[in-house]
Amino acid sequence: MEELDVIWLQGIQGVLCIFEICALFYIFSLFFDRRFNGKRHGVILVTAIFVLSSITIYQRYIAGMYSRYYLLMISLLFSLLLMALYKNSFKNTLIITLLYFENIYFCDLFILFLMNNIWGDSRLVTYVQQNVSWERIIILMVTRAITIGILFLLYKYQGDIKRAVIENQNYLGLYTVIEFIALCFCDKIFYPFLRDKVKIFFISFPMLIISFFVLTVIYILCYEKKKMLQLMSERIDNAKNSYQNLILEYRDRDLIYHDLKKHLSLLTSLLEAGDTEKALLYAKTISEPIKVFERKRWSGNIIVDIILNEFYTKAKRNNIKTNILCGNLRDCGVSDNDWCIVLLNLLDNALEACEKVEKTKRWITITIKCRENIILLEINNSFDGKLQKDGNGKLLTAKQNRFLHGIGLDSVVRIIDKYGGLIQMNGEDKVFKVNASMICENCVRRKEGHNE
Repeated sequence: MEELDVIWLQGIQGVLCIFEICALFYIFSLFFDRRFNGKRHGVILVTAIFVLSSITIYQRYIAGMYSRYYLLMISLLFSLLLMALYKNSFKNTLIITLLYFENIYFCDLFILFLMNNIWGDSRLVTYVQQNVSWERIIILMVTRAITIGILFLLYKYQGDIKRAVIENQNYLGLYTVIEFIALCFCDKIFYPFLRDKVKIFFISFPMLIISFFVLTVIYILCYEKKKMLQLMSERIDNAKNSYQNLILEYRDRDLIYHDLKKHLSLLTSLLEAGDTEKALLYAKTISEPIKVFERKRWSGNIIVDIILNEFYTKAKRNNIKTNILCGNLRDCGVSDNDWCIVLLNLLDNALEACEKVEKTKRWITITIKCRENIILLEINNSFDGKLQKDGNGKLLTAKQNRFLHGIGLDSVVRIIDKYGGLIQMNGEDKVFKVNASMICENCVRRKEGHNE
């Protein structure tokens, strides 16, 4: 092979090595939050990519296409680095890293095995392992192309996959052990005197691993999806029942106001007759039910007003100082069900947080504004300053049923995403803040229609 061709092949191999390193960083950026922001994170990331890519290129050039010892070393280095860059535990980071490299290298070996049997050249395996050749480049390119397809699936279904990975770490850890054992058997293909025996390993292990992995992933995704939909359905049903009961309460209030004219007429007659004592007693009698059903109109949207009034009553009952500022939401384009999911979940969390604070320090502020075609929602509340987070930096609840609480917040995020908005939650100085936005589709349509 000419020297120029070798240089080109080494260059292509170098690009593929860099892609291999960058792809794993991309996976972590999809699923986990950064520990650092801004230039600091960028500098560390670029430096890490340069160093790890250099190590990988050097290993492929000196030691060969595959090395199980390099796999362990690079997985350990990556795990330590990713744990420092992203909010994640070392155990979870190591499992994901091992899964990534083990699958890539197992795929490399399997394609090499197929090429060796198709071409019938017993020297091909040794040649590809020891030399930067077109055969090696083809193997690396095919495997990395498959990796691109997997990255697309991870991006498309990142919510479901993240939940499955977090809740099935023990299973995935066992899977990495099984796959590493399979690699230890299959990499005997590089020993000429064992190549005939290796065929059974390349027939049994890939079929076993792939079938087991695919079936398990399908089971996990279907089970988690079913469980999530079931819990979400329960929350939505509870929300529906809640505001339906409140609507009935509003109707009772309207009936009382409807009868108010009759009450005033009778009260006037008593006063004209000079029976002030009886008139005063009657006035007190008719005022009690009116006080019970007295409601404020915050937004002009009946569902939002019902939820805010119910929340205001609960907050007052729990000695929580409440301040509500709400704009006109009469025709905002957000459905009643969606308002229930967002407001009931967020306000319920705010109430529970305040209940853990001293009565004199309890407060909640709610601001809902419409600016052009965007609804801005801000909820601030006092809390005890104690935030529990998992290994990925996600906020945890103090409730016993943490999964249900997670589904509630996931439901809120899903609704915010549905309207093309964003949501941020953070707590500092014993103040918990939620900021969310939703694009008001009706306003957009009205604006477009007006422009036409």
